Amino acid sequence: MLLHVHHLESWGAPGRTGRNRRYLRESRTSCKALTCLAPMLCGLIIEFVKLAMKNMDGLKLSPRATSGHMDRCERSLMTLQAKDVMTKQVICIGRDTPIFEALKLMANHNVTGIPVVEDNMNLIGILSEQDVLRLFHTMDDEKDRTVNDFMTQPVVHFAENERLLDICYCLRDNSIRRVPVTSNGKVVGVISRSDIIRCILQQAEQRPAQTARESA
Repeated sequence: MLLHVHHLESWGAPGRTGRNRRYLRESRTSCKALTCLAPMLCGLIIEFVKLAMKNMDGLKLSPRATSGHMDRCERSLMTLQAKDVMTKQVICIGRDTPIFEALKLMANHNVTGIPVVEDNMNLIGILSEQDVLRLFHTMDDEKDRTVNDFMTQPVVHFAENERLLDICYCLRDNSIRRVPVTSNGKVVGVISRSDIIRCILQQAEQRPAQTARESA
């Protein structure tokens, strides 16, 4: 069985395990609530970019204000890449992992999908909640099966330097909650709907301060 906890070495350090478990428990409720709003908010960030890029020449703004507005849009949205937003603490599993061990891992870490990798972290598949729902009525027949029997191939994934906007489109328009991020075929991160929601909130919090500085 292969189990990688990528970039999570410090989580298992002495004295931190209890705090990490409490953090995971306390964050589950808020993460679930945010995930329900994710499709709508992904759509909002896309529409915001469209609005910012549309008819800029017709706006009655000073050159300084127009330049500042476009700079904000470009910095906050158009230039953001997958690597700027992705979660680097990635739980990965191997294709030979027993399916019920994979289910426990998903439940314990409150994730909706886990990348399936080779020993060298090359991405070969993904195991999602949807992939394993059939176990509800086939449990007795499939209890000895492995991840390889359930995982989805090929995998929808993005390179670390791809635009965040493209990932927004993917998560909004497809029945996908998270996508792996790769570098030269190796898993280096994951982007979920919740990650994009946090990005939206961050940009919303920064905008009043930026507007105030430009008006000064």
